Amino acid sequence: MNQSTETDETFITQQSSQTIDQLERTTKSTDQFDLIDYIPIGLCLEDVNIEETTFTHTKENENYSTIQFDPLISAGIVKIEFKNIKELSAVGIVENNIDFGRHGSPFKFPHNTVRYWQNIGLQHCGSTIKGNADFYHENQTVAMEVNMDSNPRTLKFFVDDEEQQFFVVDIPQSIRFFAYFFEKGAKFQLTQFVRLYCPSTKKGKGVKGAQWLKYGKEWQQSEYSQEQSKQCKTQ
Repeated sequence: MNQSTETDETFITQQSSQTIDQLERTTKSTDQFDLIDYIPIGLCLEDVNIEETTFTHTKENENYSTIQFDPLISAGIVKIEFKNIKELSAVGIVENNIDFGRHGSPFKFPHNTVRYWQNIGLQHCGSTIKGNADFYHENQTVAMEVNMDSNPRTLKFFVDDEEQQFFVVDIPQSIRFFAYFFEKGAKFQLTQFVRLYCPSTKKGKGVKGAQWLKYGKEWQQSEYSQEQSKQCKTQ
């Protein structure tokens, strides 16, 4: 065998090995989740233009637009991610029996929602907790992950793929995700809606200083100083 043939075979072997490695990596990643077919719902869609996975607020008004997404989530581990293209105000979860209407903001149902605002913090009932990252810059991503099989049920947050310090426990048995905006021409993209086979964060490897907030309770910022926090031991 001449040198040229040996070189060709070596190159082919390397290419085949790389292709197999790529296929294995691809298969491994897709085996970790199932895509969820979703439907945006709500009368607010009269003020929203939808092109595939991109949602744009009409330039005709500044009506509050709180878009909910079917299906209802009542089992499993589910993650949704949004890209803030322009002025995505908030994301969150809402109890399954709530209808925001055409011109309704998440403020309308303070006890039935968890709201993660782009530059304010987390809100529930009448409380606001600061500490999680903002996501007001264009093209930042914000994600939420619920674990409906854990005890207690949990809601965790991610900004630009980084898990955040504060998360919520004892969330309702059945919820929907929502996204909220109101400014003329505001825009976001739904980049991921998947059912996971295991939590993104494995037990014992969560965020340093992670702290839980209980759904249905008033939250007090003074109770959650980082110096007094304990390491999260939930999933």
